[in-house]
Amino acid sequence: MGKAGLPDGPEAESWEISDVDGMIATVTNGELAGSSLRELTERYPDEMVAPGWRAPHFPLLSKFIDGSGMLPVYLHASDALAQWLEQQPNGKTEAWHILWAAPDATCLLGMRDGVDTPISRRRCWRRNTMR
Repeated sequence: MGKAGLPDGPEAESWEISDVDGMIATVTNGELAGSSLRELTERYPDEMVAPGWRAPHFPLLSKFIDGSGMLPVYLHASDALAQWLEQQPNGKTEAWHILWAAPDATCLLGMRDGVDTPISRRRCWRRNTMR
């Protein structure tokens, strides 16, 4: 994708539009060059998101993911849980747009029989706290 400064070897994902602390996107050219996505969202919320919208962060994260290998399973927090656990203003919902897939590619969605919400939350919590 023409990006410089990446480590050698494969990259699993590339964050393109982000207002996540530590990974905030910055305009690279034009009259707003050097402005961060967060600065622009605070300065121009109606234009950046929607008329009347107000919040401290740009509400979308856009990234490319290389799904040629197995991807991890994540359970995404609601707004309240994200604020409590991660001190983040928003939880996460997700949408995928698949740009290319091999003819025999598969995508799994949902849970296996016998795996209920409390079990999956415990497994996800344990995995995320043991990093």
